[in-house]
Amino acid sequence: DLLHITLQFIGDTEYRYLLDMDDIFSELFQKIRSFKIVKSKVEIMPYKNPKIIWLRADTDLPSIFSTVKKLQSRLALLGYSFKNQSKKLHITLGRVKKRLPPNFFAKILSEKIVSVPSPVNKITFYESVLKKAANNPDLNTDLRAVFDSIENSAIGYPSEEAIKGLFGDF
Repeated sequence: DLLHITLQFIGDTEYRYLLDMDDIFSELFQKIRSFKIVKSKVEIMPYKNPKIIWLRADTDLPSIFSTVKKLQSRLALLGYSFKNQSKKLHITLGRVKKRLPPNFFAKILSEKIVSVPSPVNKITFYESVLKKAANNPDLNTDLRAVFDSIENSAIGYPSEEAIKGLFGDF
């Protein structure tokens, strides 16, 4: 439940648009029952003074990108703009709040990720609650749950050994 793939970040959303957005998502994504993540790579963003550590995700369903383009066009009618956003599917692994040693990022970027096709069976519209993290007294516990979820998602797959313990340094 805690691990997700971002297809499109929308930003702050006015409550009055939620029902319209839900209708748009349902219409556009109703025919996509599932797809697979077939390859992944750890990346940071921006490269200089990184703020986000994420896993770039490539898919076996290239049409997902045309569906996201349609989503952008429909949401543009509600006043949303997506000009400077990444066009990559990704899994956010963490956000960087303070400056970390350069070797920290070098180590993360040098990690080899064993990719195995992983099914995506559900597309959901949900709220990101990033602003609440600073005041979350259970943040470390919540992050541990996210990391455990990632590791547990590999159990029974060829990548299980490669992912086990991957987040031990965090």
